[in-house]
Amino acid sequence: MIAFMRRLLRRVAAVTAVAFGALLAMLFAAITLTAALAIGAALWLSARFGLRARRSPAGPPSARDAEVIDVEMREIGPAAGNAQSEPDGEGATTRPAEAPDDGRRAP
Repeated sequence: MIAFMRRLLRRVAAVTAVAFGALLAMLFAAITLTAALAIGAALWLSARFGLRARRSPAGPPSARDAEVIDVEMREIGPAAGNAQSEPDGEGATTRPAEAPDDGRRAP
């Protein structure tokens, strides 16, 4: 009879441990899901409403808006060939190829 009670007690302890572990895992999963949803909601709200509050009202452009960035535009021709063709209103004209640019600029 004592052996039967010990086996029964072991089985009850094992089932209780498995059930407790499953409940603990579900609790941690629920906490993680809640935290992820809260972070996502905070990010969504800041993206949705945060930028509008910082945007300046429409009006005359500020000094920063009037800046002009000068960019040098050049044609890049084929590597083989000494003349580059440039379309004109009447036809194509050729001009001599420019020296290769090594990227250095005068100060």
